[in-house]
Amino acid sequence: MPGRVESVGMKRLSALFVVLALVAGVAVVSAQVVPVEKEPHHKVMLDTLLFRILEITVNPGEMTLDHRHEFDIATVALGSASTRTKRPGEDWGAPRLRPVASPDMVEYTGKPAVHMVENPDTTPYHLIAVENYRTGTWPTRKTTSGAATTLAKENRSFAVYDVKLDAATPSTSHSHDLPTVAVLVSGEITNQGSNGEEPYPVRGSGKWVLIPAAQTHEMVVAGTGDAHIVEVEVR
Repeated sequence: MPGRVESVGMKRLSALFVVLALVAGVAVVSAQVVPVEKEPHHKVMLDTLLFRILEITVNPGEMTLDHRHEFDIATVALGSASTRTKRPGEDWGAPRLRPVASPDMVEYTGKPAVHMVENPDTTPYHLIAVENYRTGTWPTRKTTSGAATTLAKENRSFAVYDVKLDAATPSTSHSHDLPTVAVLVSGEITNQGSNGEEPYPVRGSGKWVLIPAAQTHEMVVAGTGDAHIVEVEVR
């Protein structure tokens, strides 16, 4: 009888160890998921009450941690590179090419998601990203128009404009109903607001300037050559 009791006790103890191991395993997996702003490849450049700007860099052969997206996001590619993504419990997806200056938007608000990103390419995966903190009741807005300015993509949280300046059209002047992040993809420009500000030089791929809501601003090619800007209006 003592031997039977000891055997039952050992079985219960073994079962307890299995349960504890499973719980510990779940805890380890959970601990590996970080919010996007804590993921080392995602650098917060500006954080406001309405939106956040991040710079994302994944070099060739590198892989991000599992990270969580909770808000709608728009990204602008600063170079051409392929990446692939993997969600927890799933296989890697097929490589996806992001051409330079291409915009992308994903609606995460209300349906957060976790994934990791790998760069199997030979060039860096480099983006400027804007997250919209709005959680509902997105405002209606009118389309911005201006020389060399084209609406490229839009959804509930963003309107993305493609602006190409050259010798034929060296400048553009327009306003946006809502705050806008103007991202320089290539070339050099100066940006000047309508409130008497000095012209602000914007040089180097990935540099950006924040345009206040309803303020007319003028972008002018600086130096020689063309300039390519992508504007992300935050709804």
